[in-house]
Amino acid sequence: MLTRDGKLVDARFTIRYQIKDAHAFLFNNVDAQASIAQAGEATARAVLGKLKLDDLLSHNRETVVFELKQKLQNRLDLYHTGILIKDVTMQTLRWSAQIQAAFDDALKARQENERQKKQANAYSDELLARARADVAQMMNEAEGHKARVIAQAQGDAERFKQVLAEYLKAPAVIREHMYLETMQQIYGNATKVLVDNKITNTLIHLPLDKLLANSAVPQTATPDASPSKEPAATAKAAAGAAHVTGQPPAKDHQATTGPTTPASADPASLRDLLRTRNRNDDGR
Repeated sequence: MLTRDGKLVDARFTIRYQIKDAHAFLFNNVDAQASIAQAGEATARAVLGKLKLDDLLSHNRETVVFELKQKLQNRLDLYHTGILIKDVTMQTLRWSAQIQAAFDDALKARQENERQKKQANAYSDELLARARADVAQMMNEAEGHKARVIAQAQGDAERFKQVLAEYLKAPAVIREHMYLETMQQIYGNATKVLVDNKITNTLIHLPLDKLLANSAVPQTATPDASPSKEPAATAKAAAGAAHVTGQPPAKDHQATTGPTTPASADPASLRDLLRTRNRNDDGR
């Protein structure tokens, strides 16, 4: 027989029956065996011919056999044959070699499709589980960050309230203290300081990084070297450091608005150095 998609198949089945009406069986049938065989073939073509080959091979055979039995019984009753169909058994369902090869390929493709579906579902489940774990971790981190920010904000608010209470008691003292703390934070990392001298209208530039670097270099001196021959850079560094830290300069040096010179320098050389420094400051 031909299937719905035009494929040729060979179906073989067995029909078991009994006589339910002897009078109809004897007088309404010329050849009962031939009638049952022809009615069975016609019914099989009607039932199996409406299915495609893939549906026929993958379809539940019990359902096909049950439908075949019901329609065969209706056809025999229509002819008043007096026959009762007891059972229909599908023995074989064959097809040609070309169809067999194509069916094998289709079966392999179907199995491969099922395997890939299972792998895809497993991979999808793995990705979903990993994504849920990442989401849970991100939510926990967000909750922790939220708690830290709230705690820090509350702590800052409490500290501000305490500072406000103390400020209301002594505004001038607290304002001076806050100013000193701010200046300490600003100048703590500064490498250059500009000092405005209101007396001589000169702007003094103190490169602290260079002064500290020069003061950090060890000076090699002979045992009989006199203190008056020390480099001027050392005295300048000491004067600059003393000015920043608020400590008085060393006794053997002078911290002035001009270049720092040793204490043993004569007045004439001191005037020349001051003039040179003022000219340099004006040019700068």
